[in-house]
Amino acid sequence: FTGFGFFAGLVTLGILMLDAYLSLAQKDARRVVLNALSLAAAISTLLLFFKNYKFQPAVENFAFPDPHWYLYPVFMGIEFSAPLMPGHATSLVGILLGCTILAFLLHALLVAVYSLIREKKSARQVACMTILLLISFSLLFALNSAVGRISLGLSGAAASRYMYLVVPGYIGLYLFVSQWEIIKMRRVWLAIAVCVFCGSFPLWQVKACKDNRNGKLAWIQSYKWTKSIEAADS
Repeated sequence: FTGFGFFAGLVTLGILMLDAYLSLAQKDARRVVLNALSLAAAISTLLLFFKNYKFQPAVENFAFPDPHWYLYPVFMGIEFSAPLMPGHATSLVGILLGCTILAFLLHALLVAVYSLIREKKSARQVACMTILLLISFSLLFALNSAVGRISLGLSGAAASRYMYLVVPGYIGLYLFVSQWEIIKMRRVWLAIAVCVFCGSFPLWQVKACKDNRNGKLAWIQSYKWTKSIEAADS
């Protein structure tokens, strides 16, 4: 098991507990039973996670909280801006863009939870639950990686292997905006989003993408020749 598996599991527990609360409020006996069984399975998995568990950090200088804990949000913001600005996510513009996206995601998450509790229509509840699931997954992943990798420096947040794991958050944010009842406001924000994506889409940053690809190919060739990770990293 990995730390990410534990954090991702929290999404399951949170969604099931929230759905259990809603099913109790609506006095839906069938949903209550299904939620109880699902929660029992999820909690059993959590207990299995800690069976013979030994904490082995992947980086030698790991510490919690990190001496630079105040940079956790910055690290998370860079993770969200990295898919939009490959090679420039750690720049001032990239950090500001990422932190702005992070703020919108947190706002959407809180609104989704509030709407889910207050909403009476089942269709709206499904939409809110979907938004909550997508955004919470990406936020928990970003927080998990920030806690575990910030000691490697902010540049570690721009790793390409992280990019596809923040995409669910973007999808959730899109669904959140598409649910707005004020059509003009919805169109304005969607237009802004399209401009941001088009202005920073990787296709417009061919050089950064090629440099990233060439660097990875060079690392592979170096490792094949030397059979040493240290030599390849240098």
